[in-house]
Amino acid sequence: MGALLALVGLMRDGHSSTKLLAANTLGILSGPHLPLIHQSGAIPLYAELLKDNHPLAKDIVEDVFCILISFKDNAAVVLENLVGILRCEDGLAISAAVDVLLALSEYKSIIPFLKSSGVITVLVNLLRNGNYNVIKKVAGAVAQLSYEEYIREGLMEAGATPVLLDLLHGSLGELTESAAAEALINFSEDPSCKEYAPMLHRVPELSAFRDHLFHFRISQGHLIQSATRRIEQHSNPQ
Repeated sequence: MGALLALVGLMRDGHSSTKLLAANTLGILSGPHLPLIHQSGAIPLYAELLKDNHPLAKDIVEDVFCILISFKDNAAVVLENLVGILRCEDGLAISAAVDVLLALSEYKSIIPFLKSSGVITVLVNLLRNGNYNVIKKVAGAVAQLSYEEYIREGLMEAGATPVLLDLLHGSLGELTESAAAEALINFSEDPSCKEYAPMLHRVPELSAFRDHLFHFRISQGHLIQSATRRIEQHSNPQ
């Protein structure tokens, strides 16, 4: 326990390289001590590393946060601290926080905390008010997150639909427009999207992208089936 607290102290007071080394070491040792990591105040220190814009910082934070959220009490604290980074003025830190959030969203245990933490509302606000690079990053994240029903409902409740429509008809580039279209198509297929669904089905840009997305999903399905067959053949040679 003393060694863990010493590492937390280095994360708090050390120089940049020392903080990263201590953070990585603490992450490696954290498995059996998840409640202590929470109690020691290490989680905010990990989030602050994203502001250093060091190439290794995001990877360390992402790996450690994915471990920490397996302990329920850590999940809300992790997301609250990511919200703090998403609200800062540093575009690079925001981008890193979005990447970490996407990694965390792969774990079903974190999904219920996304609404209560304020993450979804902050993402929608960034779509409204962020700079070009932030909007581009967040739009891509929203497109990915919109496949999860609970998150999709939260995005719609936070007012994402009109914001995404503005991006679809904006001038921020093809990638941003495609991400907005992908999210809107997922919204339109949601039974709870009663207010906007009829209008979304009449948007010409969405009709064209819907066909593209349909064929892409089919091709991905074929790739998965093909990979599965190869694995089965390898596992069960004749």
